[in-house]
Formats: sequence, structure tokens, C-alpha cells
Amino acid sequence: MCGFVGQVNFNQGDVVSEQSIQTMLNTIKHRGPDESKIYVNKQVGLGFARLSIIDLVDGSQPMLDQSQNFVITFNGEIYNYQQLKGDLTAQGVAFKTKSDTEVLLELFKKEGVRSLSKLKGMFAFCIYDIRNQKITIARDHFGIKPMYFYKDSKGLAFASELKAILALNRTSRDIDFQALDSYFSYGYIMSPNTIYKDVKKINPGHYLQIDLNDPTNVSQQKYWTPTFVEDHKTSYSEFKSIIKDTLSESVRAHLISDVPVGAFLSGGLDSSSVVSLIPPDIRSSLKTFTIGFSESGYNESEFARESSLKYGTQHYELKLKAESALEIEKFVSMYDEPFADSSAVPTYFVSKLAAEHVKVVLSGDGGDELFGGYEYYKRLMWMRKIPFPYLLRHPLFTMLANWLPEEYPGKRFSYTLAQKRQEYFFYFMQTWDLEKKKLFHKDIQSDIFENQSVNQKINIFNNSASDTYFSKIFELDVLTYMTDDILTKVDRASMANSLEVRVPIIDKDVFKVASSVPLKYKIKDKKGKYILRETMQDNLTENVFLGKKRGFAIPVNKWFKSDFNEFLGDHLNSALLKEYISADYIDSLLNKKDMGSLSTRIWPLIMFSSWLKQIHNA
Repeated sequence: MCGFVGQVNFNQGDVVSEQSIQTMLNTIKHRGPDESKIYVNKQVGLGFARLSIIDLVDGSQPMLDQSQNFVITFNGEIYNYQQLKGDLTAQGVAFKTKSDTEVLLELFKKEGVRSLSKLKGMFAFCIYDIRNQKITIARDHFGIKPMYFYKDSKGLAFASELKAILALNRTSRDIDFQALDSYFSYGYIMSPNTIYKDVKKINPGHYLQIDLNDPTNVSQQKYWTPTFVEDHKTSYSEFKSIIKDTLSESVRAHLISDVPVGAFLSGGLDSSSVVSLIPPDIRSSLKTFTIGFSESGYNESEFARESSLKYGTQHYELKLKAESALEIEKFVSMYDEPFADSSAVPTYFVSKLAAEHVKVVLSGDGGDELFGGYEYYKRLMWMRKIPFPYLLRHPLFTMLANWLPEEYPGKRFSYTLAQKRQEYFFYFMQTWDLEKKKLFHKDIQSDIFENQSVNQKINIFNNSASDTYFSKIFELDVLTYMTDDILTKVDRASMANSLEVRVPIIDKDVFKVASSVPLKYKIKDKKGKYILRETMQDNLTENVFLGKKRGFAIPVNKWFKSDFNEFLGDHLNSALLKEYISADYIDSLLNKKDMGSLSTRIWPLIMFSSWLKQIHNA
């Protein structure tokens, strides 16, 4: 696990300076505090910050192959590297290290981008073919590891975090209004966009290739898509057996490390399932970590303690208080762009706790997307059964949505029901269209409404090869919410603490099984993740098995009812914020007596305000 940076100058006479690579590298030292190295070969420069996990002695990067014709920088882990190494050795390839980095490099030398289909793991890498002057930059199937890039007529810059590209001062700071709409609609910015017009993300399951002999054409190429196709031939009991075997194998593979591995244990189904599948001889020395809250309805720490006792782990717990949310600048700095998922706060602190004891942890992320765990899936199933035709629903519920008072719970629901049945899902928004007309400053409203991010989701849905309506929804969530919210949150919060987080549920083989499980087995008897829960029943405590899904959000609604008025006023009354957000809208929030009930609207504004302040002062 690590971070890396790179520059490619298109003009052969334009040599990359080591200082510019070092400038980029300095911004991501937290991703790899153990070692840093720079490689420059005329118009190509690479920098690497290492967190040593596998082959602690010989695994340093950038790594040249034995012919000195290829060089690699690689962030992540290849969990099947030992099998791949055996295959390559049988073909006559000799290895000088015990690292997965060298295996990846040698496999790529033999098979090029076709090698991507053989990899199991989380990765972003750059491989420079020196002899043929070709560069390949790839991101893993699910986007577990990040990759940003900036291209202009002179060259290309890329990095594990956006801040490293900004450090070059080559890009404009112009805001991408589609990204801003995405942020206020969903709380995160959908790939490939970033908050800046000129900087993009490589999409999950994509790669870039640059031919330095003709560098004019640089575009993303897809090598994999998470397609869901239901298998109605496999029985329920057979699926349960396959799921348990596949998850067990994935957990074992994710334990490969030359340093001790711990685990997050929240007290929920997913993390408990992962920990329960760790072999008993390893669990006896396993350290597990959780975050607790004083507020009821948010605190799962008691369930985590029960699970720890059942599994025999060494358990560590930290209780968060409202003051944790005041460290807003820290969280904004981690993400480099607006990010409104409040669970970033506990994720940061549980990562900080874990990093005091281990370098690597396993996490339960991915269970909701792969096995149908979110509450809105059940709500969507119910809504789609409402019999009124669109020609009747649209005028009726549009009128009702316009008429109902702002705070009335049915207002948003009525607006959603006014849409086409096929498009209900896209309007499960943090900030919806009627509210945006009041939210944004009049000077930018036309830019926002010309770039509606809802259309981005509709396009993904319409182009999906998944076989049913809900299969397409699951694919959409994997490509957007899981990648750009859940995995982004975990990567930045953990790497800010120099901690590697591995996600055994988000695994190619686990996905292959989960994506074929019919909806009727995933959501049943008003319960999400039904088959996963039934599969793991014998491994779980009674409270976890019967427990209601709580998520990992902080109790912002309760915290904002306490003495946060000065904190809120400082952020919401910012002159920078009011360049984008209507002053009348802000005043309407500040004049409400119950600020807690507005927390889902206020938190994104606070994060955006703080981000504006940081870039203004940069």
C-alpha cells in the first residue's frame, strides 16, 4: 500500500525535473511514510511513497525489471500474486524479489493490458515500457484504489491523490458545475469528474495508454464492468454454500501480509462476517477496532464487544463525542474536494485507532451493494408497485410536491412519485431539484441545471448490460456510490493515518457469485442481505443476526441540537459560500429552531464552505 505520482512530457526534449516529482510526492507522504523514491528518464518522471506490507526488504519502487526496459509504480495488493508467480515461473520467468509488484510487472510484460483480467486485488499502477515508449496507467475493477490525472497540450500528470496534481500549479481552479451538482445531489462527485474542470479520475475497470511517439490521443479504455445477471438454476441452499466458501477463500487471501493484520468490527453483519471467517489460529491474536457513540440508535459498540468475545479477538474501542465534528478542516484536507458523507468522521478515527496497533486491517465494506442491503432498495420495491399510471401521477404529485410546506416529510416523496417509474431511483437525492432552485445563487443556476448529474446516472442505467431493473440499480450503485463515496471515504481516511484497509467482500470471485444471486434471495421478508445473513447465521451472535441495519453515520442531527450555533454560523455565513449558495437559503436554515432536523442539508454546506476556504487560502 502506498501512493505514487508521475509526469509525462509529450515533447521529447522537455525533461521532467526531479524537483517537480518531489513537490508532488511531498503532498502524499502520509500514504507511504516508510520510504520514498524518484525515477526520472528524460520526459518521464515517477515518484513513490511506500507503506511496507509485502517483501519489506526488496519491494521498493519505482521498480525496474531485470532487463531495465520496464519500470512500475504500483499502489495496492495483488492477492493471487503467488499463483500468478507460479504460472510465470513455469514459463521460465525468474524473479529477484518476493513482492507482488514484480509479479504484476512480469505478467504485464508478457500479456499487456490483457493481464488485467487475471488480477485479483486492489490496485492503481503505472508501467512505463521504455524501449517502445508506451505508458499504461490502470485502476482496479471496483475502484478500491484511486487514480487522478490532468492532461494538457504539454503533457500528463497523475497521482494517487488530487492534491499532488494541484501542487504543480499547472491546472486552473475552475469548478466543474456538473461535479458541483453531483456533490449537492448525492454528497459525492461521480467519476470521472472531480470538482475541477481540468482534473479527472480514471474510472474503475479502466486504463489509460499513452504512446510517446504519438501522444495526441489519450483516452480511457474499459476492461471490465460489474454486470449483474440473475442465475435461476442454482438453488437457494447451493447459493448459501457457494457464498460461504467464496467469502472464506477471499478472507484468507486478504490476510496475506508480512506484517500483522487487524480488522474493523462495527457490530454489524458485514464486518462480523469477515472477522468470523478468519481462521481461529489467526483470530486468537487478531486485533479488532470499533467506534462508539453516546447517542442511542447509532451505537453498535456493545454488539462489537459481543462479537469480539465470540471470536476471541483483542478488541479496542473509541467513543466519539460531538467535538469530533469540529475538526472539519482535517476532513476537507483529506479529500481535496467537497465530500459530504458524515461517516468520514468515525472512519477517520477508527483508522487512527487501528494505526496505533497495526498497519493493515480488513473491513466489511461492499456487503450492501453486492447483497442488497440498503433500505432504499426496499422502499423502491414498494414504490414501483404503486398502480397509478405516469400520466396521472405526474401532474397530481407535482402539484402536491409544490403545495406541501418545505419541512413536510411527504414533499420529497411526492416529488419522486411524480417521476417516471423507471427513474424513481435517481431522485433518491440529498438535495433534489425543487430545492436546488432555492439552494444555488442565481448567477450559477443556469450552469447547474445544464449539467444535472441525475442524467449521468440515467445514462449509466440505460447503457447497463445487467438483466433486470434491480440488477441495473445494483450495477449503478457499485459504479457510483460504492466507488465514489464508500471506497473514497475509506481510502482517504485510512491512508491519512498510514493504514491499509482491505475489503474481502469487494472481490472479483465474491462479486461473480453475488451478482448472480436473484433479487428474491437478497431482499426477502422485508429484510435486505437476506441470503448473506442466513448464510452466516451460525457465525454470528444473536444480536448481529437479528440486528437492524444502522450504517456508520455520525449522529449529526443530535449534535446540531447542542451548542453548535457559533460553529454553524461561522461556516454558513461565509462570503465565499454565498458566491455559490443563495444567502436567502442560508438564512432560512439559520433561522430554524431545530437545526438537528436539517443536518442532512447543513453538513454538505459546511463541508463545501470549508473546502472553499481552504482553496482560497492555498
